[in-house]
Amino acid sequence: MKIQNYQNKKSSGPFGKLFIRRDSGHALNFTLVNKGFTLVEMLVSIAVFMVVMTVAVGSLVSVIDANRKAQSVKSVMNNLSFALESMGKTIRVGRDYTSSEDNKSFSFVYPGDFNQDDVLSAEGGDRITYKFRENLDGTGEITRQVEGDFEVPITAPEVRIKKLGFYTDNIENLRVLIAIDGVAGTKEKTKTDFSIQTTVTRIGF
Repeated sequence: MKIQNYQNKKSSGPFGKLFIRRDSGHALNFTLVNKGFTLVEMLVSIAVFMVVMTVAVGSLVSVIDANRKAQSVKSVMNNLSFALESMGKTIRVGRDYTSSEDNKSFSFVYPGDFNQDDVLSAEGGDRITYKFRENLDGTGEITRQVEGDFEVPITAPEVRIKKLGFYTDNIENLRVLIAIDGVAGTKEKTKTDFSIQTTVTRIGF
């Protein structure tokens, strides 16, 4: 059976090019030519993908490190706030302020029991000492010691104190300036330096 008036045609499809050829006037030959990516195109695509992934992963790691650093600073600030508040409450109602020559320790007499008017009595009481206990690496912790008892740390292990100073008012000896310098965090990527100062004013009896 012959097919009349059919010329050579070429059409394109989603899978390549389709060639329709008339052969000797009696039949049609269909040839499908597939066209894919070349090796160079594949290598370029992979290279672009790797660059994009490297930038994305780097940004994600930076965000994670920043979050960890923020959490570390927050933990330190909470711990130091509690320690300073505890020191301030006891120093504020104390008497007989005594600071060491290097200003690294501070002691005072904490009042005795409440009297009948629900006011802290100025009689008796225990001597309390706050000091900087230094380690071999130059950092340390803040400790609290009641006379006759052992020293107890009041700062967390991840809070590394570099410097602690107690500075009293030499004239009336009613105010105490507490200055703290240190490092927050234990890992190199999350370490953060901090410096805090607060003033405590004594309440007279």
